[in-house]
Amino acid sequence: MRYLVIIGALALSVLLVIFSVQNTQPVEVQFFTQRTGQVPLSIVVVLTALVGAALTGLLAMSASIQRALQNRKANRERHMLEQRSAELEQRVDQLEKLMTSAGVPVPARPGARPQKR
Repeated sequence: MRYLVIIGALALSVLLVIFSVQNTQPVEVQFFTQRTGQVPLSIVVVLTALVGAALTGLLAMSASIQRALQNRKANRERHMLEQRSAELEQRVDQLEKLMTSAGVPVPARPGARPQKR
């Protein structure tokens, strides 16, 4: 999939270069109230493409940062749950020892493997 994206980007870049080379006539660009003098159309096209690429990169970076933060949060929660699970296992073991020492039969844990005797 990554190679398809690279090939597509290269193909669009080649088309952009061809378009720029063929369109060198001067144009006047107006953006809101700002006007430029006569600028070659190829420069306008290339600058527009670069701004679009930069914005796309920023959006992709933003999504990547969001995913990284979500992963970090999920890992922290998983770690806390694993610690809590280990603590509960220790408490169950302690209770089983107390029950065994008191002569009370210890019921099997749900989902636990049978103990070897």
